[in-house]
Amino acid sequence: MTWHDLSGYSTFEKARRREIARRLTRLVRGKEADNLLPLDEVRGQLGLHEQWYVGIQTIPVSKIVGTVDRAADFDRTFLPKRNAMEGRWRRVEQTFATEAFPPIITFKVGDAYFIEDGHHRVAIARQRKIDYIDAEVTEVKTPVEITEATDIADLVHLGLHQWFMRSSDLDRVRPRAAIEPSRPHDYGVLLDILHSAGFELMMERATVVSPAVAAAHWYDNLYLPAIASIRAGRLPRIFPRATETDLYLRVHAQHRELAAVTAPHSVDDAVATAESAATESVKAKARLVIEDVKGKLKSPTNDEPPTTDEERSP
Repeated sequence: MTWHDLSGYSTFEKARRREIARRLTRLVRGKEADNLLPLDEVRGQLGLHEQWYVGIQTIPVSKIVGTVDRAADFDRTFLPKRNAMEGRWRRVEQTFATEAFPPIITFKVGDAYFIEDGHHRVAIARQRKIDYIDAEVTEVKTPVEITEATDIADLVHLGLHQWFMRSSDLDRVRPRAAIEPSRPHDYGVLLDILHSAGFELMMERATVVSPAVAAAHWYDNLYLPAIASIRAGRLPRIFPRATETDLYLRVHAQHRELAAVTAPHSVDDAVATAESAATESVKAKARLVIEDVKGKLKSPTNDEPPTTDEERSP
């Protein structure tokens, strides 16, 4: 049996139930809503302006993850968010029950697509397990990677990464620099560190250096050697979820502390000290947990009756 044989059947009810179930599950688990990415927010976060018309192409339905103006109607998997959408949904199903969908209209950003016209067609294609759909494509130039897995939090990081690279001049001198802090505000911390390194370089050379020279100096002579030392040590095993940039910031903080109280030292000294401090912190937390467990084991359970004075007598 094919879809053409089910003229009276609609996929709307099942899709609507799935959206409600998915939303409730995310709510119970404390996860953010799984919304379509708004194209305007992507443009704003990443400063995207240049675009050109590509033409009609066959594109993967799974890579359509955003919208121009319908984020309130569909979730990330194009399940309907409102009961009032049923009429339009059914009309599209009936209109294209026996023929292919006409091309939708999309914008391509990186490896992801944002839809301008044809939301219901995409939603129904997903319900029908259709993997590809024809689309008019306008490509938007982006210097960063956007994929079907990108979410709003990723956009914030990508936008801040762009800001950091431009503000530091690394986008000109080291465009492939791998700078990835976990916390968004750490991009500002890194820029301050880079500027301080540039000032120290000027004091050392007794001359003014350009922002580009200062950026290249920091990345080549300070950041990368620290990363190499971090990789050779234990910090990645102590903090397996931290990025290398997170660990660099930890080592840099340790370096500043050492500089205030000791004679000149190397980046390896700072890494070793950071490792010792981190290990002690982990051990301290483990000791507290063990002591708490031991305390609970020693205390009488609620099922045990209280000890009387008579029972205490020899």
